[in-house]
Amino acid sequence: MKHIKFAALCTALTFAAAAGQAQTNLLANSSFEQWNDAMDNPFGWRDFTNAGELYRRVGDGMGPTFAHTGIASIELASGNNFEAFTSDVFEFDLGGNNNPPVHFPGPDCKVSGWYLIPTGQPLVGTNAGLKLEFRRPNNSIFTAVEHLTISGTTNNEWVYYEFTVTSAEIEAIIANFPPGPVSVSVLALRFGSFSSTGVIFWDDISFSQGCASDFNGDGFVNGDDFDAYVMEFEAGSISADFDHNGFVNGDDFDGYVVAFEAGC
Repeated sequence: MKHIKFAALCTALTFAAAAGQAQTNLLANSSFEQWNDAMDNPFGWRDFTNAGELYRRVGDGMGPTFAHTGIASIELASGNNFEAFTSDVFEFDLGGNNNPPVHFPGPDCKVSGWYLIPTGQPLVGTNAGLKLEFRRPNNSIFTAVEHLTISGTTNNEWVYYEFTVTSAEIEAIIANFPPGPVSVSVLALRFGSFSSTGVIFWDDISFSQGCASDFNGDGFVNGDDFDAYVMEFEAGSISADFDHNGFVNGDDFDGYVVAFEAGC
């Protein structure tokens, strides 16, 4: 383990009294404007079954289409009992999957998006919503949370949708089933029966968790976060494993210092 002089380092750092927490969308191509010819899917996304999932662009000749921003969106139509687009796809330009990183302890996780159900094509026999699949370092699923509460129609109007997964919920699971997640895949989906009908469009999907330097998850980055991390680090707690490699050592401390100085 690297030897670190905590007192000297703490003196060198300038603590912000109450720096605001940035909420940045961590998903690439969240409005689906970019197309990947090689993958035959929107850049950073893939369809699950190819039986009802469609990439749509205004004027594509496939019937009425809608976009919340830009000219593109994704459509989930009838044809299967489960349909979805997921961010769990490798992209060379991203250097990995389009799955946002997560860190626990940390801020709560929020996923959101805009959806539209056309007039005359209500969701019947099916529900739609968003899903988060929290993933371990080997990309296996640690736990999943979904909210499938959408049905009926929006009569061609875009409607905002979101839900939050608290850090405390995930930390409670980590305590019993380590190791914890380091990334999360985001899905827009519908689930029902093969005979279900209706169409739903999704656009502008977002995922955020604030920033990792907000170690205590209170929405601010200040000396309290640094003190909390130092306490966990000195105790050798797994929560201080900042680089998620299964070990707590000087590399973790250095990583947290860099994140803390960067702020939010």
